[in-house]
Amino acid sequence: ISHLTFENAAMLALHAARVSKRWHNLTVFGEDVIDQLSRISCYGVLLILLASCSRTPAPSINKDIVIPSVHGDAKTVIIFVHGILGNAATSFTADNSQQGWPQMLAADPAVGAPVDVISVAYQSDPLKRSSNINEIATRLQFHLKSLGVFERFTKIIFITHSMGGLVTRRMLLQLSRDDPGLYAKVAGIFFLATPAGGSDHAALAAWVSSNPQFDNMAPEDVNVFLQSEEDDWGSEL
Repeated sequence: ISHLTFENAAMLALHAARVSKRWHNLTVFGEDVIDQLSRISCYGVLLILLASCSRTPAPSINKDIVIPSVHGDAKTVIIFVHGILGNAATSFTADNSQQGWPQMLAADPAVGAPVDVISVAYQSDPLKRSSNINEIATRLQFHLKSLGVFERFTKIIFITHSMGGLVTRRMLLQLSRDDPGLYAKVAGIFFLATPAGGSDHAALAAWVSSNPQFDNMAPEDVNVFLQSEEDDWGSEL
């Protein structure tokens, strides 16, 4: 169980919740007691599974990975943004691989022009308090400015995974409002498995986690943050 990913853990917990719900629906006597037992069992299962995610072997420090081009001075930068519970060093690297996608991209001559690659890091904990998506987005903008990204490069491309797509989208909305000239340097963004409409898995995790990122990714129909985000992003396209 210590090697479960968050997605697998959440799926197992969601299955446990559905089983408990069916058990409750089939119960005629002691309905209130069974309902409470069902909830307690689901919380307990999810707590154990999320705790197992935090024990999954990973680098103790999540920090930026900066990879200069090996093909000369780069005017383009590709920025990777990991997802919830992710890591800048491991989220885009296959198990037992010597190199990750960022390293291979920076060294690949088939790209056609020199590119620098940055994989940015932020804190995301299974159970402990962390920053919400808006706070991470705000810090990401300031961080990229402090790295000189908008001064050194004429073309900026983002590759995002999971919640990293929501963080980057929020950051770009802020940038378009605060500094349209810098926003114009953004040439593209790729969303990989980004829950634009929210996630039942995240809503389930929010039951027991103090991390507000899970609440931020609750299903869109009950999530004012995502509804507003989707409307604002649509107006940019």
